[in-house]
Amino acid sequence: AGLIITVNPAPTASPTNNGPICNGDTVNLAANPAGGTTSYTWSGPNLSSTIAQNPTATPTATSTYSLTVSSGGAPGCSPTTSYTTTVTVNATPDAGVISGAPIICSGNTTILTETIPGGIWSSSNNTYATVGASSGIVTGVSVGAAIISYTVTNSCGTAFTTTTITINPAATADAGPNQTVCA
Repeated sequence: AGLIITVNPAPTASPTNNGPICNGDTVNLAANPAGGTTSYTWSGPNLSSTIAQNPTATPTATSTYSLTVSSGGAPGCSPTTSYTTTVTVNATPDAGVISGAPIICSGNTTILTETIPGGIWSSSNNTYATVGASSGIVTGVSVGAAIISYTVTNSCGTAFTTTTITINPAATADAGPNQTVCA
């Protein structure tokens, strides 16, 4: 009688994901198995399942997910090889905090600053105050008030913050009528 030898394929995987994602979003992980893979063990943050072939996850920072596969029906074919896929998590935008003088006189300027670079400045009413889109320099145009906004946009959305600038009348001085003074 002849000896029958069965050669089972070694289980393998090529894990992938549908990232990058924004912080707070869910990513789909895919094992992409081959070679008779029947069992999956995932590790990493915030997984929906550690044993599903294609789980989801909600990482809050860029994270690497590891996958170990085996073949329960093929003895001797359970490698300890761990495969990985890295999920990039992009931050949602933050508009920071505006600093600067809240009151100026008509015809004068003030410089507003921001804790987050790269945003765009705008005025709610250019009749009262204008602002340089990238400089944050506010010019009082006429008496009143304007809301100055600072907007930051990235691939995960838009955030903004505001401050109110009050524009007072320009100061005037009156020394009275001209007079002759004797020495």
